[in-house]
Amino acid sequence: MKKEENQESKELCRVDPDSLHTFLKWVVSQDLQPKIAEFVKTLIIEYDCQTSLERSLCEVIAISHGRLISTSKLMNEDFNLHYPSKEKIQYLSILSKELDRENRNYLTAINTLIEIKSPKMTINVNTENAFLSQNQQFNNNQWKNENIKD
Repeated sequence: MKKEENQESKELCRVDPDSLHTFLKWVVSQDLQPKIAEFVKTLIIEYDCQTSLERSLCEVIAISHGRLISTSKLMNEDFNLHYPSKEKIQYLSILSKELDRENRNYLTAINTLIEIKSPKMTINVNTENAFLSQNQQFNNNQWKNENIKD
């Protein structure tokens, strides 16, 4: 028993970029594993992931997506309540919270990967006064009665 656990922990700690998806069997249902593994491969190719951090983020994205699908499936199966008992309502409440959590994990991981893979912006400003802010919007709507000079 201890040898099996030790072997599993060694396999868990080993990071091999060529053999991905070792964690899928522990967190995603068996019927979704091939599709989630394919999704991981697609993300890695699409975002040109080279480092282990980027590859692990792709796995987190795919696992969260798989859990979203699984939780949605469970909710849909139990949503048609023929007899709305207190236990079923509590169960749906737990599933709803789980769905929200997985959606948040999914979106956070996607945004993190996009941020990592986006090119860095370099700005050189040669002036004494500079006002830089985030999310600025420039409206260039010229009305007939406005006198705007370049």
